[in-house]
Amino acid sequence: MSAENSVSDKSQRETGAVIHRRESMRQIYLPFALGLLLLLTMLLIVALPSAPIWRIRAQAVADWTVIILCLIPIVFCILPLFMLLAMSVWGMNRVHSSTERPLRKLENLSAGLATRIDNVSEYINQKTIDTSSTIEPVMTMISAFDTPQVTDEEVSDDGTE
Repeated sequence: MSAENSVSDKSQRETGAVIHRRESMRQIYLPFALGLLLLLTMLLIVALPSAPIWRIRAQAVADWTVIILCLIPIVFCILPLFMLLAMSVWGMNRVHSSTERPLRKLENLSAGLATRIDNVSEYINQKTIDTSSTIEPVMTMISAFDTPQVTDEEVSDDGTE
């Protein structure tokens, strides 16, 4: 008899697919259907009566529906993005505060280096001019030994000098 009971227990056990269908029905489709039924009921409550007081009530129901179905989910979805932006602004402020002093030092160092380079360039230019004016008489004497240069005016039309 125990063998027969164990065989019948195994055949009566639910399969995973059956359990999944039952849980899907209970956890997904049933709340969805109840929500649709609630919205349909609210729509019928608003649409059927035509008295002015019902319009005020309909406006109140519409306001609550917009708040519950639109505004609250928007707030919950945007809140993490807002927090991320706020944290990034705070982080950028901290980075700015921590890098401001070293960057100022680098800027001052660069300005001092640029000033020194300008002074050295001016000194080199002045020494070059002084040296050129000092050796100019010597260059004039040495140029006497240079070969004469032929200009385009001295060349005739037939190509001879």
